[in-house]
Amino acid sequence: MTKFIPFWKAFLCLIFIAFLSLTPGDDLPQNPLFNLPHLDKIVHFSMYLIFCLLLFNPLKKRINALIYAPVLSFITGGIFELLQQWLINNREGSIYDIFANLFGICFAFVIYKYILSENIIRKYL
Repeated sequence: MTKFIPFWKAFLCLIFIAFLSLTPGDDLPQNPLFNLPHLDKIVHFSMYLIFCLLLFNPLKKRINALIYAPVLSFITGGIFELLQQWLINNREGSIYDIFANLFGICFAFVIYKYILSENIIRKYL
């Protein structure tokens, strides 16, 4: 059990992503604020940027985090897109969402490698 304690922030983020990704389309809020162009892609970018960043520090103590955090984040995003396509009412998987996830993951990689890994801020992630 203590092996999973360092991952608690990433796990909470994953629960949030799962909730947003697997909520049926009819249950999503219908607010004009949410009708901004490409807001969905910005949300995907942001969720996977944060999720990937939260995986780096716990993984670096066990394996090569610079490889596994992005790969795990990408696989997670792909799985949720497939689940949306196959199982969730009024939702559909999108290659554009996968690209938004990937861009967020790549940005997380750059932030971690070139900014956070050299900075004291990383201990808070």
